[in-house]
Amino acid sequence: AYRGCLPAALGAIPSSALYFGAYEASKQTLERKFGVKENKEKKWWIHGLAAAAGNTISSTVFVPKEVLKQQLQYRSTAASFQQVLWDILQTKGIRGLYVGYQATLMRNIPSAMIRFVLYEELKQWLSAETASPTIIPKPATLFAAGAVAGAVASGVM
Repeated sequence: AYRGCLPAALGAIPSSALYFGAYEASKQTLERKFGVKENKEKKWWIHGLAAAAGNTISSTVFVPKEVLKQQLQYRSTAASFQQVLWDILQTKGIRGLYVGYQATLMRNIPSAMIRFVLYEELKQWLSAETASPTIIPKPATLFAAGAVAGAVASGVM
């Protein structure tokens, strides 16, 4: 019943860390290069491109994790994580771990772009009572912005 949990658990933390790290680093780099000031359209592009970068980079861990998890769930024999990994590498090489990488990006990038553009806008709008951009929004504000942005992006996609 729990076959495939090991790669899912092992891959979740680095995949998420890469996602948010790449998103924030890309966002800061793009903001420095292009500035954001009050140009809403420019901010949307920066946040959207940063979300795409985060997703592209995190998928280098996410996709192999999913391939291994699915293979462990699919196989009727009691193959171990190491056996499945070895079988994939022997039969398909490293590319075998990236089957579905492009399809994953085609599915995830549009959703991530919508989610992060909306999240950043909602975060700013909901925390409008704080005049200084150096004040960190309250956790409830961040949670609400993330929940609404995630629900809308999932609904749209």
